[in-house]
Parts: sequence; structure tokens; C-alpha cells
Amino acid sequence: MNDFNPITLFAISYETMGVWTWLALFVALLLLAGIVTGILKLRNAKRSPKRPIMAALFMGVGATLAFSFVVPRWTLAQSGSLNGAVDYLAVILLAMIPGAAVASTVFSIASRRCAVRGAST
Repeated sequence: MNDFNPITLFAISYETMGVWTWLALFVALLLLAGIVTGILKLRNAKRSPKRPIMAALFMGVGATLAFSFVVPRWTLAQSGSLNGAVDYLAVILLAMIPGAAVASTVFSIASRRCAVRGAST
């Protein structure tokens, strides 16, 4: 377990995904930047982040539920192969990846709109 560190995880990811690893890292950094700039815009406009957070939570959960039906196709598994609780947990965890991307996108858009609305009033 001592060799299980971020560098090893990156090496495993790069070996599995190849160039797509860099695209995934870029998208993750872009989504993180959207969240940070949205929070800063809300803070500068002195607006509460409650509405953008609720919108992001609602859309993220919805996207996770929708993608949970797609995950067996991604993994090339039959729907009958989901037998135990661990299988369903793995499906939910894999579906949370696009769900989190949707939630962060919705938060950054909603926070910007909320900040602009607060600045105009």
C-alpha cells in the first residue's frame, strides 16, 4: 500500500486511457475553475449561493440517475449481471462522474446568472 500514491494513480490512468487522461484532467480543471469563479462572482455581488447550489444538486442527482441506466452499456455488461449490492454501488459511483460534471456546470452557470441579477438590482 505504500506505493499507492497520486503518481502511481496517474501512471495507471495514463496506461489505461492514454492521451484521454490529459483531456480528462483539462476538463476537470476547467470545471473546477468554473466553480471557483462562480463562487467569487457571488461573493463580489453579495449574493447567497443557496439557489445555485440547489440547482446544481437537483441537476446532478438527475444526471446521476439518468446515467446509471447507461453505465452497464459503458462497461459492456448485461443488465442481468448486476447481482449484488457491490455491483449497484459501482454503477452509482461510475454514474456520479458525469453527474458531477453536470452539477458543476450548472452551478457555474447559475452562480453567474445569480450574480448578474444581484448586481443589476
